[in-house]
Amino acid sequence: CNTGYNSVLIAFKEKLINEKVLKDFRFWDNKYLMRFIRARKGDVDKSFNMFKDFIEFRRQYNVDSILNYSPKINKSIHEIFPTSYHKTDKN
Repeated sequence: CNTGYNSVLIAFKEKLINEKVLKDFRFWDNKYLMRFIRARKGDVDKSFNMFKDFIEFRRQYNVDSILNYSPKINKSIHEIFPTSYHKTDKN
């Protein structure tokens, strides 16, 4: 972390907790949070708004569950290509 932003980072984390945007920081380390602070040139309020919008985007589009996604395969396609589409364009 940049030592010039340590007090800003502390204030940013306190605001995130006080405003109930985050309950804890187990998924968000200091280096990650510093991205938001540096992007807004150390302004805590602007960094907070940016992070809040980021979290809202993740909730709105259900980003955290993307690894659990299982695409539905059309039955007719599965009959033609039972295992995969690999090398289907070659003779």
